[in-house]
Amino acid sequence: MNGPLILCAVFAAFAAGSCSAKPPEIIGLRSRVELRALERGGASERLSVFVTANDEDGRDDLDRMHVIHDASGRYWTLTRDDWILREEGSDAWIGANDLALEDGGAIPRGRWRVILLDSGGERAERDFMVDSPASAAFPVPVARLSGANLIVESTWPQVSVAFLDGTGALVKLAQGKPGENDLDALYGSGEWRDRAASVAVRAFDPQLDFGVWSWPANTKP
Repeated sequence: MNGPLILCAVFAAFAAGSCSAKPPEIIGLRSRVELRALERGGASERLSVFVTANDEDGRDDLDRMHVIHDASGRYWTLTRDDWILREEGSDAWIGANDLALEDGGAIPRGRWRVILLDSGGERAERDFMVDSPASAAFPVPVARLSGANLIVESTWPQVSVAFLDGTGALVKLAQGKPGENDLDALYGSGEWRDRAASVAVRAFDPQLDFGVWSWPANTKP
């Protein structure tokens, strides 16, 4: 094979290889603003963002996710080392549920973007809107332990009890109620004593699509 033919063959192989990279595809996106109580009193907003994506090179090829609000210049970058993975049937959702501004301010409303990149730099992008009502005046539920019971003070229409591990990750979420809640009954056994480091209340208004979290009550001495 002469020189020009060799160069053509090399170029063709390179082009075929370069075209084989497939960008990820964002199939679905979920977002929500929630209010979380602070230990010192008051509360601050958190942004929850999760996407489910398809990548022909496999889930492990997904590398980074940027969450961006262009109007304010606010953004977060998540990597596969720190994003949360949730599996729901055949779908895998990745993202975070506790994104907060450094100054503790309200999450900017309006248009946001998610940019998902794979290890080769290929990207997918999806817009979403944050249009939740202002939350500064929303009442924050209170949760306190009394033996194996959780006493809940809340005026919200729906109340759930969250069992959290030592890192604050959710172990189990169970339907609760204002007043006294038997933790053995909510968890289904007494194993929460070993698996949960704290319990918190999540109150939710389905009409507003808005949730508020109490400050966690420690279950460990």
